[in-house]
Amino acid sequence: MACADDPDPANSAAPLTPAFEPASDPEPSTTLAASGASGAPPEPIAPPGAAGAAAPVTIPSPTAPPRARAAARVTDAVGDVTPAVADRAPGWSDLAGAELAGGPEGFELVVAFGAAIPTAAPDAEHTMNVAAFVDVDGDGRVDYEVWANLGEGGWGGAWYDNRSGEARFVADSRIAPTVEAGRLVLRFPAALVGSASSFRWSVASEWGRYEAIGTMAAARDDAPDSDGSVTFPG
Repeated sequence: MACADDPDPANSAAPLTPAFEPASDPEPSTTLAASGASGAPPEPIAPPGAAGAAAPVTIPSPTAPPRARAAARVTDAVGDVTPAVADRAPGWSDLAGAELAGGPEGFELVVAFGAAIPTAAPDAEHTMNVAAFVDVDGDGRVDYEVWANLGEGGWGGAWYDNRSGEARFVADSRIAPTVEAGRLVLRFPAALVGSASSFRWSVASEWGRYEAIGTMAAARDDAPDSDGSVTFPG
């Protein structure tokens, strides 16, 4: 319900961070051993029916042995992004899926969209956030958040530790966002997810005018839908 001083429900604040359904048997998280987590990378993402989409995502083979690199993926239907209130959202605001791979050497998150993502914001009025949310103990609360923000100068990282309240931005975040083959790639150290060897995670995005970000007036998408999550390793 809208408050008296917020006549437009579409502009009401709405954090992007999800609340996962608690696991049936939450346990304390375990950390990555020096030898790494085991597991084979999943099949590449092929965005379903995405017009003009680039080739499927394939995470490059690591220099370390394959057993040192676990992986998981999530897919999302193209065409389910919520509409932005003030503008027509571009095709690249629509999530198509993501792959997360890594181990003690660090993680690589590859996020695919309904169209090739730009390397910099096309104008000064609009921005976009893409975020990964991690629950390491299964209680349903997000423990760590790994973000990338799009501006005219390109992509910058941000990291949130919801356990301690710590936050770091841009270079201090230790997140390296790049655009590769039309996908957004985030590389970051394992410490940014508490060096956990297994956890639940999801991704979400929001696009719109700066004043709309963080509200329901922005175009939004999440994968899985409806505050769902997937397990790493997959």
